[in-house]
Amino acid sequence: LTGLLVPAILLALLTHISLHSRQESLQRAMAIYTTTTMFGAFLGRIGSGFITSWLGWQAAFLTYALLLGSALPCLLLLQRTRSTQHDVFSPAHLLGVLRQPGLLLLMLIGPLCIFAHSSVLNLAPFRMRELLPDAGSWATGLLYVPAFICSLLGIFSKKIMRLLHGEMRTIRCGVLLFLASVPSLLPSSPLSLLLAIFGMTTGFVLVYTTLPGVVNRMSLAEKNMTNGVYLSVYYTFSALGTWLPIMVYSHFGIVSYVLCLTGVFALALSLVRKNLTINL
Repeated sequence: LTGLLVPAILLALLTHISLHSRQESLQRAMAIYTTTTMFGAFLGRIGSGFITSWLGWQAAFLTYALLLGSALPCLLLLQRTRSTQHDVFSPAHLLGVLRQPGLLLLMLIGPLCIFAHSSVLNLAPFRMRELLPDAGSWATGLLYVPAFICSLLGIFSKKIMRLLHGEMRTIRCGVLLFLASVPSLLPSSPLSLLLAIFGMTTGFVLVYTTLPGVVNRMSLAEKNMTNGVYLSVYYTFSALGTWLPIMVYSHFGIVSYVLCLTGVFALALSLVRKNLTINL
């Protein structure tokens, strides 16, 4: 039930931010939003490992409940969102968003990256147990420390985009970092696994903090519809990524798994090249 509700909450927050941000500051607002979600996601993985190791899994779920409860006062402080023209999401609205020239190909870049990134983050504990059979929950939590550190890069997203000469070039750099980091999964070494997570999360930060702002700016559809379609595709690919590539790994081994991820990132890179003319 919680898994079903989280995407709805994030969709509502993303739409709220897009509606209350000025056009010139939309990219910055989206970058801050995506950075904070990554910050919480990776800190949650690290914290869960430590709490479970020392206090048990019941304490971890109690911590989740307290954190969710602490978010309620923040909701009361939010500015009321103005109503939009369409209150009900329908297939016609979905097609209206996707029929915009080039928007679907632009939207697919992020979902393809989260497909592979989710796979690596979910594979990491099992791979760690293979390499270090005695590794406990705390060691598993430490795997995500590089990802947590990389998530802080999103704070400097505007400067990074300026340094890399535009939004799509920043996204291209992120996808190239993904491709360069995938081979680090091959060696049978915990350090190599850490390096792979570090490099791929750095690439993910560049894509994840930049793409939503580009999509929102390029789409002519209403913000709630645009974000609804984008996040629907995004979370569908994320869910598929948590188990489809893992099936490849369990049946065919690490080499086939790496080749699978390489193919996904190569496809994402080809879509980036089609959209390189989009810039700040």
